[in-house]
Amino acid sequence: ETMLRERSNQEAATLRATLAQELYASLFAWLTRFVAQGVAPPREGEGLRRLGLLDLYGFEVFAANGFEQLLINYCNERLQRLFNRQVFACEAEEYAAEGLDVDGHWERVSAACHLPALGLLEGEGGGPSVFGVINDRSRCGLDEADADGSALIDGVARACGRHPAFCRRAGVEASRQFGVRHFAGEVFYEGAMFARKNASAHRPDIFSFLRTSRSEFIVELASAGAAGEEPPLSRPARRRF
Repeated sequence: ETMLRERSNQEAATLRATLAQELYASLFAWLTRFVAQGVAPPREGEGLRRLGLLDLYGFEVFAANGFEQLLINYCNERLQRLFNRQVFACEAEEYAAEGLDVDGHWERVSAACHLPALGLLEGEGGGPSVFGVINDRSRCGLDEADADGSALIDGVARACGRHPAFCRRAGVEASRQFGVRHFAGEVFYEGAMFARKNASAHRPDIFSFLRTSRSEFIVELASAGAAGEEPPLSRPARRRF
């Protein structure tokens, strides 16, 4: 059974942009792997050496911080939590298990590994969160209040205003900014275009639509993207483009 749903001009434009974005990203990932496979050395050989590089996100704080900075700094919070758990919390638990936790020192070290900013961004125990408010605004009909961020800022302040990691500035800036106390320091984010940029994020229905394409290559890309996998490296025929 086929069901049709009417979309507003703004929703249609967002879906169109998202479709192009997902298709381009999938094609770029396929092309990168295809080229890398072609120039890669043999898997087995005498004297073969490997050099591995780990490129981590850098914490970003600018004069004006937007949606991209929020996501980058969120990733930094997650990485910092992983580091804290592996380096400090696990060691603290081991010392405590061996009876070496003098005066509760290692217990306090383990407790200090908690990052409040993650609770604010993700939500704790099903409670409100910054990302939850952003998703709610993205699902609503977007209007001028989403362009300047005022509706989003009001929503975040109402839902998360009492969280210890939440902060705001006084004066006029309070109406267009919200702050997060990250492990690296306070960062204030401009709410403008948050909801619209988030609405253009990955959507499963986009991949479902692409899988109906008559191009076998596009179907392969969409199927891999929907499953969160890397696209296959089968060589596309010219006629598929």
